[in-house]
Amino acid sequence: MKTMYKRQDTIKGVPIYSLCFIFTFVLTTVCGSETITLTTPITPTTQTGSTVDGTGTSTTATTTIAHPYLQRPNVSTCDEGVLSQDAKDRALLHLNYIRSLHGLKPVTYEPADDILVQRAALIIVANAALNHNPVPANHCFSTEGLTGSEKGNLFISGGTPVGSDVERYINAWLIDKNVDSLGHRRWVIDPFLKSVALGVVDGDPRVPFGLKPVVGAVLKILNDADQDNADLPAEFVAYPYKEYPTSLFDKEWFLSFSVFTDRTSRFGGNKTVDFTGATVTVKSGQGPIPVNSVTFNNNGAGIANIIQWKAKGLTDGVTYTVEIANVKVNDQLRSYTYDFTLK
Repeated sequence: MKTMYKRQDTIKGVPIYSLCFIFTFVLTTVCGSETITLTTPITPTTQTGSTVDGTGTSTTATTTIAHPYLQRPNVSTCDEGVLSQDAKDRALLHLNYIRSLHGLKPVTYEPADDILVQRAALIIVANAALNHNPVPANHCFSTEGLTGSEKGNLFISGGTPVGSDVERYINAWLIDKNVDSLGHRRWVIDPFLKSVALGVVDGDPRVPFGLKPVVGAVLKILNDADQDNADLPAEFVAYPYKEYPTSLFDKEWFLSFSVFTDRTSRFGGNKTVDFTGATVTVKSGQGPIPVNSVTFNNNGAGIANIIQWKAKGLTDGVTYTVEIANVKVNDQLRSYTYDFTLK
């Protein structure tokens, strides 16, 4: 897996270096026609082929190819296609399931943003590259695609068919493997996230590229309105937390923790949380677990603060207790303790 980074910039004051992207050798793309009036979903396509064995006998077989589309994209004509309602519903259900594990409010789906994320995904696939700031010289460029690229988490992979499992893109952004900033994760489990839209495109890029097909995916997460958290009881966002599916966690990668002290603003008091003197301890019934690679920042990807670390030797079915001590919150030292069990 290769991770790619872009320069720091801002959109409406939000640092968009936090909108990191993932390269996983599974590709997603988007491009677009102006109007789409389909009313009937397209069923999975089929391919029929013949093979001849060593005795000269010919066998014909038909293979069903799963995909997530109402209308399949066509990268060669810069047609972004249309994601099926079922795919969008499943992505939203899965995202809200993940948020429920952290005690966060569900988000809604914004259909008006579909064209933005589909065309952003098209740009990814057409150019076989991730870029939050595509330019008119890029293949399949559009102003809608530019907006979707600026305001979304991006994903690209190559060499594997798209499939219908849109949940895998949400999982990839949550785990954020090899993305040291954890920018995707911070948006997925951001208490202030209110609405999303998902775009997925697959096809052959319009530039030389060794892996085909390419799949591109985009999740729009930057919006004008924030979630109303006035009645949210959570004091922090921890990953993993309580009983947590092992499929949503990579034991070799970062655990993370963010203090949620200001319910009215993503920034404000959340940005002034100070982890400078903080310590992280992880233990089970058998004793302490070695912790390494502890870092923290207040860069403002999703919730404005984070401390992250790796823990060696984690296993499924064991309950671990995490203590994060000496955190300065509103000029007072605080300590936080919570448990998690991977199942």
